[in-house]
Amino acid sequence: MSQRPCHSALLPSYCCHTMIEPFLRHGISVDFYPVELENGRLTARLGGRADVVLFLRYFGYDCGGITPPEDAVSICDVTHSLLRPDVFETRADYLIASFRKWGAVAGAGAACKTRGVWQTPAPAETNAAYLALRHEGYERKAEYLAGKAVEKAAFLDLFDRAERLLEKDYAGFGAEASSLEAAARLGASVPARRENAAYLLKGLADSAIAAPMVPALEEQDAPLFVPVFVKDGLRDALRDYLIRHQVYCPVHWPVSGLHRLTNARRSVYDRELSLVCDQRYGTAQMERQLDLIRSFEQTYG
Repeated sequence: MSQRPCHSALLPSYCCHTMIEPFLRHGISVDFYPVELENGRLTARLGGRADVVLFLRYFGYDCGGITPPEDAVSICDVTHSLLRPDVFETRADYLIASFRKWGAVAGAGAACKTRGVWQTPAPAETNAAYLALRHEGYERKAEYLAGKAVEKAAFLDLFDRAERLLEKDYAGFGAEASSLEAAARLGASVPARRENAAYLLKGLADSAIAAPMVPALEEQDAPLFVPVFVKDGLRDALRDYLIRHQVYCPVHWPVSGLHRLTNARRSVYDRELSLVCDQRYGTAQMERQLDLIRSFEQTYG
């Protein structure tokens, strides 16, 4: 890519602001191709021309993807599809990934070039201040989950401080050895994730307010979450209801000042809720999420 001019980029309208900012930081103009809900499913349509096109498959499922054009540099963010067995089956020129979305991996990511020679050396220096906060947060969270006398706010504050530090200075840092070791173990979580996700998808099949992004698991799916699209105007109320019952489900993603969204594209952000399906939990926790959604639906749906 260093040998080609790069002045413009096309990004999916459904993305995190951290995917947008690096392009702007390097003086590259950004436009967005639409990712919208059609009949309850994410649909991406590539339109326009640019020097670089970014694309991704959402939440570990085979959906929302596009075929990259041959006349542009293509980058696939494989963070969500990192644990899929077909993660490298792509026509993209570059692959990038963050590991920490999948588990307690404080300081490691990946980038590779699918053809040719990677010319940029990996940074040797790590972000020691950020790593210290993340590791302490993981320790406090583990104690909390083990039932020890640790307040949830204790590790959430550590993670928040780490994120604010990273927002200020994220460029030029390398991976640490312990994080790479933790990343190598992430694949072991896939069977439990699939079992949990399948349970949730079956339980949500008839929901009137929380429609799953996919109806069922495909053979190669490796779920990061089970994303649902909540009936218009009820997502935040449902999320608050779950929080009041000690169930914490994230949204993907908060809308930032860097996004430029039509009403149809904004709807994806406003309705999405990510149900938890990771390996820390089992059938009892999946059923609890379903019970709470059903209870909410009876009251507010």
